Amino acid sequence: MRIHALLGIGALVASCPIAGATTVLQVDFENSIDPGGGVPVITQAGWTAMVVSNAPSPTVSTVTDTIGGVGITLTAGGAGGIFQGRAANTWNNMVGTSWNNMVEDVIAARSGDGTISINLTGLTDTLDYTLTVWHNVSAVDSASFAGGFYAITPSVTTGTLVGTATNGQSTNWDRTDGKSDADFINSVISFNSSGGNADLLLTSASTSQFLVMSGLQLDAVPEPSSATLLGLGGLALALRRRRL
Repeated sequence: MRIHALLGIGALVASCPIAGATTVLQVDFENSIDPGGGVPVITQAGWTAMVVSNAPSPTVSTVTDTIGGVGITLTAGGAGGIFQGRAANTWNNMVGTSWNNMVEDVIAARSGDGTISINLTGLTDTLDYTLTVWHNVSAVDSASFAGGFYAITPSVTTGTLVGTATNGQSTNWDRTDGKSDADFINSVISFNSSGGNADLLLTSASTSQFLVMSGLQLDAVPEPSSATLLGLGGLALALRRRRL
């Protein structure tokens, strides 16, 4: 009887749902001015814009903001690493995706070592977080990005990696390419924070040391161990009632 009870507990725990993810922040990285040509800069609906001045100047090495109670700081890596928005008339609005206004323009790290560090503060250590980053350029007249399609590797430098990270891929698609959500290969990494902080690193395989970011999303879910303990507690109570 005890064996049957234990088997029943195992089956119920396995089927016990874990609470769904909660979106903590969504960021649309944008250039600072209307690109002209009747294609205005539009922030993705429901997302927060983080803006960088258009190339070629002025330039900054760090971009920072606080969104949804979470501090986010981006730093272009390497000596002389800088961020720039994409210059005027170098992209088209996307169509056919869930994020047309987010993936149509970018900020680009360059002139450094091809990395971007992402510092997050105000996190909760009892939660697992998943960061998803889009890397679409949508440029139409830039030799720097014409090749596109280079890998971007995410890693954790402060905090703890959860599972296996997924490498992203820089893409250079505009409205004429007929792409859908499934075509984007995003950088995805899950992690735990340490003392409410996490530092993530994106590393580009571009031979020109470019790393582009069109947007990012941070989601949080309870750690599986917490959900399992809650499930076991409920099952123990159910079994106790059954015996009574």
